[in-house]
Formats: sequence, structure tokens, C-alpha cells
Amino acid sequence: MKRFAILVAVLAFTYAALPASADSVNLVPSGSNSYSYSYIYTFPTGSPYTPSYGTGIGLVETANYTSSGYDYFEAWGGTTTGSITKFAQDYVYFDGGWYEASGNWTFNSKTDVFSGNFSGPGGKTWFFTETLGTPGVYGTYNYSGYYSLQESSVLSGSMTTTPEPGGLVLLGTGLCGMGGFLRRKLIRR
Repeated sequence: MKRFAILVAVLAFTYAALPASADSVNLVPSGSNSYSYSYIYTFPTGSPYTPSYGTGIGLVETANYTSSGYDYFEAWGGTTTGSITKFAQDYVYFDGGWYEASGNWTFNSKTDVFSGNFSGPGGKTWFFTETLGTPGVYGTYNYSGYYSLQESSVLSGSMTTTPEPGGLVLLGTGLCGMGGFLRRKLIRR
């Protein structure tokens, strides 16, 4: 029985020590029929859109098109503090399906990084990061009193899954088993 307990503890510890793997997807389109865009909407105080989108940067929208399909990220209801805008609502179109996120996406206007996570394909939690081009490089439009819009592209982007924490459970179980075994052995002496 003791040998079996030691074997189980060693196997659990060995399995837990294996590196967790994560899926990864490159979001930057490449090829002759590929392109991307990003829109950053800013809403002034008093705009009729502020109840839905907030003031300051209230809506960020990006899309990446390739010959095999496209992905689309949108977040709105922004609250801006300094250079960071946190959004209340967001959703994704990726891999042929729409996914609602949990309202935790952010946009950093100093670094032009748009990021967040969502529950997506395969029931996995996906984390995405996109670096947008210089805002306004394709055009800046001011719809006085309503909103301003800055057009650009997506320079870089990727999505990765969050690895499952099951390995930590096995590690904890193995350590508890080894601790119990050592305790019994020390008490008998």
C-alpha cells in the first residue's frame, strides 16, 4: 500500500510539472486579399450618444479580413481614466461565431493597445491583444457635437487561450499525499 501511495504521489507530481499548453492565433492578415481596419470613436460631453457610449473614447472597433474569413472585435460604453479606457460591453465575431465578453476590455491611448478576454471557440477562455496603427492615419472625422472618428489599421494582434489550471490541482494533491505519507512515517518513529 505504501508503495502504491508513493507511486501515485510521484505520478501526480510528474504530471503537474509538465508545461501547460495554450492555443495561439495570429490576427494580423497577410496576403494580397487581406486587410484590417480600426475605428476609435470619441464622444464629447453632451453628445446624444453618451448615454450608450460614455464620454471620451467610448467605442473601439477592429476587423481583420483574409481570404478564409474575418474576425471582428468591438467594445463600447467606455470610461476613460488617464490614457486607459475600460469598456462596459464588448463582443467578438471569430471562427464563424459571435461571442459576448464579460465587459473587461481596455484600450490604452498612449500605446494604442486594445485587449481583453472572452469565452470563445471550444469553450475556452481566449485573451486577445491588438496594437492599432496611428489613430487618424486613414482619416479623422469630426461630427461636431456628436462624435469624432479616427480610422487606422491593426498593426499586430494575437489571441491565446488561458491554460487549464488542472495541473495545479494534481500538484496540490500529490504534495498532500506525500506530506501525509511522511507524517505517518515520522509519527511511527
